[in-house]
Amino acid sequence: MKKKVLALLLALMLLLPLLACSGSETPPTNPTDPPIVQEVTPAPDPDPDPPAGFEVIDAGLFSVTCPEGWTYNEEKSNIYEKSANLRFAVLGEDDKEIYGVTIDATPDSAKWYRRAFTGNGIDLRDLAEGKLPGISIDGTTFYESKPGETYRYRHDVSGVNYYVQFSGAKDADLNAAPFSDIIAGITLHLTDTGEAVIPWPWEGEPWTPTLAPQMAGTFTLTAEYLEADHPIILNTIMDTSFTVVDDMIYTVTKHLFSAYRIGDGSVALQNSVVLEEDFELIRTDGTKQLYLSQGIWDIFVYDRFTRVNAPAIRHDLVMHKSGEWGITFWVNADPMKVTVQDGIFREEPWVLSDLSKAETRTGFFKMISDIRITDSYIIVAGSAADDSGHKIMVYDHNGNEKFVLENIKEDRSGLGSVTGIVETPNGFLATDGNMRDIVLWNKNGTYIGSVDVKKLLGANYCWLEDMHQMNDDSILIAISQERADKSADELLFFRLTGF
Repeated sequence: MKKKVLALLLALMLLLPLLACSGSETPPTNPTDPPIVQEVTPAPDPDPDPPAGFEVIDAGLFSVTCPEGWTYNEEKSNIYEKSANLRFAVLGEDDKEIYGVTIDATPDSAKWYRRAFTGNGIDLRDLAEGKLPGISIDGTTFYESKPGETYRYRHDVSGVNYYVQFSGAKDADLNAAPFSDIIAGITLHLTDTGEAVIPWPWEGEPWTPTLAPQMAGTFTLTAEYLEADHPIILNTIMDTSFTVVDDMIYTVTKHLFSAYRIGDGSVALQNSVVLEEDFELIRTDGTKQLYLSQGIWDIFVYDRFTRVNAPAIRHDLVMHKSGEWGITFWVNADPMKVTVQDGIFREEPWVLSDLSKAETRTGFFKMISDIRITDSYIIVAGSAADDSGHKIMVYDHNGNEKFVLENIKEDRSGLGSVTGIVETPNGFLATDGNMRDIVLWNKNGTYIGSVDVKKLLGANYCWLEDMHQMNDDSILIAISQERADKSADELLFFRLTGF
């Protein structure tokens, strides 16, 4: 569609960052947050040619004819070679935004498009079957990913993800003015570039590992794949934590709390519930209680799937097997020692304090990523205060420093991001998520060597989610791995032996 605009309007656009689409000068100064609007019926298709004097903004992947009463906010819009994001508003007499619309088009994966729905609790099958509320834009249905606010469409053969986001009046009707006017002015420029159509998770090919034992020093690590009875599909990677009680694996992935029974070379789903809160860590103790932590917020105690306690403490919690004490931590917050008596949790300062304040900091770390408590040690991973990188310090139970665990692999130095640590009869083993390595040290903390997870599991650029030492001294690890056909990310469990 050819861009038509009055000569006077063009002159004004050179002088002002924000123009009303009909030529009036009304810059917004304080946009409001996105509102919730009611379910709508399809809006009318745009006219083939805009009325004379109305601005047409060509963003490449789409164009917008801005109707009377709406303002194009050029300062909050971006047009790039391969993507675009445009912002429009209806302004009041005080030049404040009353209604707003954002239109975005970006080449991206089908996975990110789908996560916009699953992240809001929407079943992908409802999306695939067209059962969700939607609006018609240039003859194409955009489906509701956030109730009454955001509508999305993926053009599979070009790999472009589109969304339209509305803000302004709660319970507004998108099939009525002023929203129907801006919707009618949107034209999609869809071009088939030959991109492959990505299968839905239930249509895709589950990932199959290629296992090969790997040596580190004189030790040979061997992995056993515990195949799930049904593929465990993740909405997000790097967010799964797990622990083990008897033969049951308990996982939290944000608000999803699940249990899987370990069988002979297998895991089978036993229960899965959606919690009201999001969680980032789950741990247990010798009493078989489960501790679910939100990170910056609260900690809850569970007996299987029943919440039994809500102690007035915060951050992530890892407990000693006695269930009588533990340590809290979270990024650069002060870790605290927790003692438990008669179900009452009490905190006191530990040996690390003021992690984020160089002038008053006490202890080895300025940031903590993981803590584990073994029979003999408290093992802490994080960023060293002296800026020497990501390291692990081993403390005794009284908080005395014993030795540092470092990665001194010949072709690179340092750890990337430790996602799990255990103490075995032969020493210490850690998973490094960033480096995709498993690193080994002896009982005195001397570096033994590392194993490339890609070679051990055949996993191409996986994320090492978490690990747990089993009662037989084998080590259970969980990884997230994208399928070869990109239909999903799966959560996969392996049992390691040999160290």
